[in-house]
Amino acid sequence: MNSNQLRWFCSACETRSFAKAAEATFVSRQAFGKAIKSMEDELGCPLFHRTEQGVTPTESAMLIYPIAQRCVNDIAHMRAICDEHALCTRTPIRIAIADGVVESMDDSFFDELERKNPTCDIAIEKHFYTRCMDYLHDGKVDFAIAPGPLREQQLESIPLAREQVYAATAPGTVHFPANEVTLENLATLSFFSVGNGERAMLGLDRIFEEHGLAINRIDQYTEFGIVMQKAHTGTAAALVPESMLPRLAADMVTLPIPPSITTWELHCFWLPHEPSNAEASIIRFMRERMV
Repeated sequence: MNSNQLRWFCSACETRSFAKAAEATFVSRQAFGKAIKSMEDELGCPLFHRTEQGVTPTESAMLIYPIAQRCVNDIAHMRAICDEHALCTRTPIRIAIADGVVESMDDSFFDELERKNPTCDIAIEKHFYTRCMDYLHDGKVDFAIAPGPLREQQLESIPLAREQVYAATAPGTVHFPANEVTLENLATLSFFSVGNGERAMLGLDRIFEEHGLAINRIDQYTEFGIVMQKAHTGTAAALVPESMLPRLAADMVTLPIPPSITTWELHCFWLPHEPSNAEASIIRFMRERMV
């Protein structure tokens, strides 16, 4: 068994609820239940009585709870010692950020990231959205901050921001009232797609497909700055978060897309594995900013 299982077991003993314990430890209910079941299998005895009202620790669970709690505390103490030593030998952490998403983050985000992770030598690099995800899968970066969520099951993620989406374009391309933004009206526009990733169009393409509507998708440009220049000239519409509106040219039309159609979400992604102390520190920082 690992330290996470011990920590989650203690939380379940204290809360008498897998759901509350999973929420308190920032893990999915499904993953939490599997971890406890694996721990029971390894120890060879049930640890909780499960009912619709919650869970109750078995006698065996209550006997091992103090031992597990001491282990959790000892592990935290060991990590603190290692973190103190690591101040002299900082661990490199590479974070890829998708082009065009910085505006959705607090101005103090990166300063706080470095201040609260003094044992990490953090390198921030900006890339085209799909390249961020490729680098993450290839192990070239440790984390990727990009639009989400993704249906891909092989990634862990934490939502960092959520905003309304706008279609930004030149006035001459819009032939319906700005206050009548429907799927049918949006289908009269062409849209830039920043590549071909799952969230390259923030899920708008999938919504169109589900409603039997065709979408005119332009995906030849992978630099967000070029996309915005092209949108300004009326080539097509660009999908932007609300926080980016102040940066747009004054003569651009911005069409608010109803949240029922799609929203802008920014996620921090990483590959599931037993994180190092440095990676765990980054994950804790991201979880503190979860929306």
